Amino acid sequence: MEDLVRRATNRREVAPTILGHDAHNKPVTLFGCVGTNSDRSGGLERNSIHAMRALIGGHFGKWGDAKFNNAFCQLSLLSNWINRSPINRISIGGNPPRIGNEIPREIILNFNDGMSLKICETLSISSSRAEYCIKGDHYLEFAFPGGLAVDDILEKQIYPLGRLLTLFTGIRSHPVEIKFSDGTTPLPGIELLKQNNGADDAESEINGVRFPVKFSDLETRLGPVLQHWFKYYQDLDSVLNLFFTTIFNDGLYINHEFLLLAQAFEVYHGHQRHLPSTLTDPSRFKRRLARIRARAGRRDGEWLAEKLRYANQKSLAHKLEDLFKIHSGEVKQFIRNKHIFAQKIKNTRNYFTHFDERLRLKGKIATDTEMIAMVRNMRAFLKICIFKDLGLNGAPINEIIKGAKGWKIVSLNSRK
Repeated sequence: MEDLVRRATNRREVAPTILGHDAHNKPVTLFGCVGTNSDRSGGLERNSIHAMRALIGGHFGKWGDAKFNNAFCQLSLLSNWINRSPINRISIGGNPPRIGNEIPREIILNFNDGMSLKICETLSISSSRAEYCIKGDHYLEFAFPGGLAVDDILEKQIYPLGRLLTLFTGIRSHPVEIKFSDGTTPLPGIELLKQNNGADDAESEINGVRFPVKFSDLETRLGPVLQHWFKYYQDLDSVLNLFFTTIFNDGLYINHEFLLLAQAFEVYHGHQRHLPSTLTDPSRFKRRLARIRARAGRRDGEWLAEKLRYANQKSLAHKLEDLFKIHSGEVKQFIRNKHIFAQKIKNTRNYFTHFDERLRLKGKIATDTEMIAMVRNMRAFLKICIFKDLGLNGAPINEIIKGAKGWKIVSLNSRK
């Protein structure tokens, strides 16, 4: 306790942005600094600075001042997904091995807003007394003609691509390394350091042929798909945030995952402009409400009108059935009874939201075992909606359906 009090009293306030240099004399800017802990040992004073993020290689007055014309990013699973090793450019005839003269393969994509994206190959050779280590990888290079702030690069370019790669592979993709350039040199001179939960344990040894969406299937139309995705990601960000929350949080309780997916379908239906959100024509309902209010009298009419204000809005079950009709060919392959499925989702959502015990007593909500299957099918159906919105049909959809049907849930009941 005494040690905690001493640390608290030694804590010093510092500027939110700190400029300095690292051990190699590279300029460093720390952002989001909240204070220091000071310790004295052997006559020396040691201060620990806590920062949210850092840029290595440059000094900036504040976070918003950091703008760049180029960004370089390595994403986990990118090389696995491309599934085309650059190591065949290595010449092993000599000693030591060397990188051959073959020009690295690049995929260059240009977008309507002036941004360009290159998928590049990188090769390196290292050696020790006993062995040579040859490593091939892929990275992304973004170019922004007018320059872009770091937050915009992350939120509008890098993170959306990582999430798309997560959709394509079925496994979470992490940014492994992010660097920037101001455009005066083609080489990245600024490196971003920030918290990156899960990156150290990210999956890496997976063959790309196992992924639901393969690079070879999209290579000839990758540009239009990515162009569509960047706009789709902005337009449906609220839906996608709910969906990816269920993917990126392994410790979620099943009922939390269920509620997030149920909300995602509510919002997704609202984005479908061709699907009405009301059961009947709004003007017709308004006239009916006026008649009811007039017949009930002034005092009771006002109370009744307030209670019936949302009576014309579609329930979650109605919204799900709307979506089932659009994708009926896919849904019937892994959901036995669409109407019962939609009703059970609605009732279970209402139970967890309002805790109406009557729903449970009447057997209208999902049991623990049913909840597992329900969440699995909800996630599969939402992925189908997203994939078809992006123009991905055929094999990717079949892989989702195959995955949904491939589960078998066994309930183990202990006997006394």
